[in-house]
Amino acid sequence: MKKIKFTSLAKYDKRVTGSGLIDYVDGTYSHMVNCLGEPTLGVDEYKTSAEWHVDVTIDGQSEGVITIYDYKEHTPAKHVPEQTIQWHVGGKKRELADLVINLVRQPCKTL
Repeated sequence: MKKIKFTSLAKYDKRVTGSGLIDYVDGTYSHMVNCLGEPTLGVDEYKTSAEWHVDVTIDGQSEGVITIYDYKEHTPAKHVPEQTIQWHVGGKKRELADLVINLVRQPCKTL
């Protein structure tokens, strides 16, 4: 059995350059913070109010970074922590995105 580790990154990771939308996952901002910790990137005043960069490590080897963000879902002034919204999941590898989606679909505690 493979050992999978998720690490929510504290700052922008250049490995997300060139990544694209893979899928979506529904959840509240509060749930995402509970699962992933505080966002990697904050408000940009136009397109997002939160974005996480999650490194996925399998058997001790980093396989890539997945992003979760709320692209044009609402403005920061209207952000409601318990409102369910559709989060965008981006990256370069579908299989890694699926692992992160499965993580946040479960009840979880911060990584």
